[in-house]
Amino acid sequence: MTAIKEFERLESLGLWRDLKDSQRREVVVSFGESTLVLSDINNRPITHWSLAAIEDAGNSENGIIFTVDDLGEETLEIDDQIMI
Repeated sequence: MTAIKEFERLESLGLWRDLKDSQRREVVVSFGESTLVLSDINNRPITHWSLAAIEDAGNSENGIIFTVDDLGEETLEIDDQIMI
């Protein structure tokens, strides 16, 4: 179940980095009831973010960049309009 009642399961691809200088890597973003779970392409969890902690860090060339830390070090870029 997801926080958006019309969806049983909601996933998309995104680009994640743990530090500002790290290379972005493709991840699967799974929208849950209260968290986003970021997993690698082999479905191994990397991290999870509380929905309440997510902040808009600005626009990118293709979508929106989100962060969960005050410095904006850890970021997630999503271009899927339903997920945004």
